[in-house]
Amino acid sequence: LSLLDKLYPEEDELKAGSSLKVIVHSLRETLNENAITTTNTGYALGACTSDAELFLQSGETRLWRGIYLEGLDLEESTVRDSLYLALYDKVKSLFDQDSSEAARIGEILVEAEPYNIEFLKLYLNALRLSKNHGKLSRHYQEARERMVEVDERLPDTWQSFLS
Repeated sequence: LSLLDKLYPEEDELKAGSSLKVIVHSLRETLNENAITTTNTGYALGACTSDAELFLQSGETRLWRGIYLEGLDLEESTVRDSLYLALYDKVKSLFDQDSSEAARIGEILVEAEPYNIEFLKLYLNALRLSKNHGKLSRHYQEARERMVEVDERLPDTWQSFLS
């Protein structure tokens, strides 16, 4: 009933129930039969995985394609924060192996948390290691301007900032 109220607040219960059955059927066809199970009280998620779960198990950064749950209004999210900290730790180990991937992930971290100095340092260091000095200079200047919004003054050059 809570799904019906959330998904179809203006519909009568019979019509809303029918619409929900169509969605469940479509999801089962798209994902798999066990993705959504039928219980005594309605529906429940079945055996399914997420990219976030796979990342935590494998440490594979290429699973990240953007900001976690981008577009959703998440004021406080310990899950998001924990994922970003795990990603931050993983990226540090990529510096020697794949600095371009480290820079890609660093950019995601900075987009997600634009005022986080540690994420900014990681990103700029990855750009420096991948020898992408044009992007490094441009993104550092953007960060300097952004940080002024929160009364944070960064050094004039990225070299001074990273030293």
